[in-house]
Amino acid sequence: MFYVYGLFNPITNQLFYVGKGTKKNNRHNDHLTERRGKENRLRWKQVCDIRKEGLEPIIQVLIDNIDNETIAYNEETKLIKEYGKVIDGTGILTNILDEARPPSWKGRVKTEEHRKNLSKAHLGKTLSEETKKRIIETKTKNGTFKSGMEGKTHTDGTKEKIRQSKLNVPMSIDSSIKKSILLKNKPWSDARKKAAETQKKTGPKKGKPWTEARILAHQKRKKNTNE
Repeated sequence: MFYVYGLFNPITNQLFYVGKGTKKNNRHNDHLTERRGKENRLRWKQVCDIRKEGLEPIIQVLIDNIDNETIAYNEETKLIKEYGKVIDGTGILTNILDEARPPSWKGRVKTEEHRKNLSKAHLGKTLSEETKKRIIETKTKNGTFKSGMEGKTHTDGTKEKIRQSKLNVPMSIDSSIKKSILLKNKPWSDARKKAAETQKKTGPKKGKPWTEARILAHQKRKKNTNE
């Protein structure tokens, strides 16, 4: 559910800001905790002036229980236009814009330049675990969550690049043990049988010392046999 709220000056009882929020995020509280008025300097100055008098802005819900966000934005816009803005000399509100709804990209296609700028802006940034969790929860709820290569296929060129990158690269001990456990007592696939027939043996040549991974795998199999 959405609502439209107003911030009032307790000294003059005058409305000085109109905003839109949801029951879930209590948006109006953000205006009382922001730092240095980064979002809106006019509004923040009002808050600071009120606090100098030992008071706090009065928060009042003007329109409550709105079940549609578009309607909530429309009601917010109506009130902003009705009371006017200080910034353009039309009224008393410290709002910067008449209409604060974010732009919609529905049906629009980003240009290549726009995509590159977005890529540069996010380069080197990492999402927190909490943010990742929220994204997964939202996509799961909307039925749009897909993991890894689900529903996708590599091109032949990409497959060849992956194959080349793995050539002559020794498998880690952990990966070797995991693979051994995963394949134990499982029948060979046709692809594996074909690979075994056409490829050279990967084990150590006669007289060559065993790798640490092979030693661990052998010890594990021997232990399981004795048990």
